[in-house]
Amino acid sequence: MLETAEAFGINLSFKYSDWDDEEQQYQVKETIRKEPDMIILVPENSDTSTIWYKDINTAGIPVIASNLMPDDEGFRYILTWTGPDDWEQFRRLAVEFAERMNYRGGYCIVSHIPGCSAYYARTWGIITELQRIAPSMELLAMESTSLNTRKTYQVVMHWLNKFGDNLKGIVSADDNLVQLGINKALSVKERDDIVKVANGSTRVGIRMLKEGKLDAITFQSAELDGALPIQVAIDWFNGLRVPAIKYLPIHILTRENVEEFVFNFNNPGEIDLNHLFQLIVECNESNVETFFDSIYDQFSSVGVLTVEYFRGFTIEIG
Repeated sequence: MLETAEAFGINLSFKYSDWDDEEQQYQVKETIRKEPDMIILVPENSDTSTIWYKDINTAGIPVIASNLMPDDEGFRYILTWTGPDDWEQFRRLAVEFAERMNYRGGYCIVSHIPGCSAYYARTWGIITELQRIAPSMELLAMESTSLNTRKTYQVVMHWLNKFGDNLKGIVSADDNLVQLGINKALSVKERDDIVKVANGSTRVGIRMLKEGKLDAITFQSAELDGALPIQVAIDWFNGLRVPAIKYLPIHILTRENVEEFVFNFNNPGEIDLNHLFQLIVECNESNVETFFDSIYDQFSSVGVLTVEYFRGFTIEIG
């Protein structure tokens, strides 16, 4: 987020509440008092945050909601929301999961914390998609372990004892703490035949993917999650229409593509537009063409080039 802000000359400051409602409420009030040009809010509670969005809006300050989606009322007071499309990600993950399961067999789901938006998407997104594309696959059990490694281990051990060889695959709402518990149970039971997919993508999950301890994860870059609201803010300050919802890119990572994709997804390096301006002033047509050829090569080498970045680039060119 900071790198993107600096690239476009935005003075960005951060406040951390350590997921404390009272502390975040105090920080929102303090930030409103300072009258910034914009506030980007990453709340931990969608119900409480609606009050904050309303207070910010009433103060005449534009606000972008990030990561945790507001409730219906909250959307009345924000410019836009940016974050992951969990529903579509898990539908895509279901396709990869079904292919690796040969479209048959029993599976279990370790779900997210009940009540949050991620719980519904990362549970029912995959269930409904599998019912559509792989009706021969059977959901044997699903349970939330509150993203706790030890509890996940105990639940998966129970499933392995109960379902035995009928259990062919496990879906996890988290590729870090939850997946560690899953993998520990599978190791104890020596079940290396189980197909394992999860929501990602933490460094732990990516490492397990590369080591063959996970078969597929969703791509959910923390870097892009931070950059996206800044990029949308840049559009808004430039007078462009911004959508009510702006999702992160969607992709499924496997052992086969993780090296190429994850380590090559950031925006291109710095582009020297002053050099381009000088070439135009000098009427140096051939070097101008060479400049844009090099830009094309930079863009082509990037795993994910966001629309916002490209739009910002074209604004700067203009």
